[in-house]
Amino acid sequence: MQLLVLIPLAYYYKKQILETNHYIRELFNKYLDNTINNDEYGVLLRHFGKEEGSEEIRYLIFENLSSDVAENNAVGLKNTVDAVQDKLRNKLQPKKKLRLIQKYWPYAALALLGLAFALYFYLSKTQDHLPVLITDNQIRVNPGGDKATLVLDDGRTVLLDTVSNDLIPAQPGVDISKIGKGQLKYNATDIASRLVYNTIKTPNGGQYQVILPDNTHVWLNAASSIKFPTAFIGNSREVIITGEAYFEVAKNKSKPFRVKTADQTVEVLGTHFNVNSYADEQSTVTTLAEGSVRVNLSSSGNNFSHAMTIAPGQQTTTTKNNITIGTADLESALAWKNNQIYFKQASIQTIMRQVARWYNIDVEYIGKIPDRKFTGGIYRTDNLNDLLKILMLNDLHFELINNTLIVKP
Repeated sequence: MQLLVLIPLAYYYKKQILETNHYIRELFNKYLDNTINNDEYGVLLRHFGKEEGSEEIRYLIFENLSSDVAENNAVGLKNTVDAVQDKLRNKLQPKKKLRLIQKYWPYAALALLGLAFALYFYLSKTQDHLPVLITDNQIRVNPGGDKATLVLDDGRTVLLDTVSNDLIPAQPGVDISKIGKGQLKYNATDIASRLVYNTIKTPNGGQYQVILPDNTHVWLNAASSIKFPTAFIGNSREVIITGEAYFEVAKNKSKPFRVKTADQTVEVLGTHFNVNSYADEQSTVTTLAEGSVRVNLSSSGNNFSHAMTIAPGQQTTTTKNNITIGTADLESALAWKNNQIYFKQASIQTIMRQVARWYNIDVEYIGKIPDRKFTGGIYRTDNLNDLLKILMLNDLHFELINNTLIVKP
């Protein structure tokens, strides 16, 4: 599993560890390697029995967890360190009134520490960098991929992930071809006399790219669609989307490009932006990466006199009757286009909506789910279990029954 860097903590924590603790780090590594002798083992037990050793535990956890991970390749490492350190600190700092237990806690705690790291290092050797916690079953759900259906103007359908170029039906005035894995390109071959519409739909667990007749490049996320003419006729270029799509619009000052959803219309001349308009989300979010766009309520039609204009790094949030502007988190908003599932201060429900679309599963909740925010992520090529391991560190548990993921405390 490949991992994403979220917070570069290594430098910060190394500064906090004094040179006098170098010996303790050596003993810690010896313990993990099973090369520690009895005298060294006693020193380590006595050291970790001290309350002031908790920050060192944190650093040693971080240092060892990241030792086999290349720089810029660590997902949610801070969250993992926080969760494991809190558990170990509770074990290594016993209550004073439990004197008998206090006497033996360091031994039990160090055994627990060794078990935890043995599991971590075993997993790192097999390309997993997060611990497997016990669940009712081992969840293995493969990620999505390049899948889509092309719907022609006459209603015929073409499965793009399996069809070859010579079997894509011809369309008047345009040449359609697959130019790479998960990419379709439209090339105008003649001047069209009428509008002929095609639609590309991705299922749950699917994604696809299309280059429109004007050379606009569109990325479609899972459970999304785009309806567009095979040739842009008239004074504008208009497409209709559902779900989520990222656009790199070809510049044409004489023909503004418009993206319509159920709630809004976005108008641009040439720019890069993302539109998230899933029906199960509370609003439509338009995020601008480059250029400038105007966002208008659908109820206003093509009258853009009261449209909201945003600059790069901003986003609009649109509901049926309202548009607001705010600062965008580009990393989160564009993660899917960059082949990542990334969430920042997101609820478990928000995360699970992404999971359901990409891994093509249903999600149900049982019991009182903790009201917590999560920051982390994985690559979209990873197995679902790799993401669940992160979440399970925060007192969440999962079961997969048929195609339904059960989330419970």
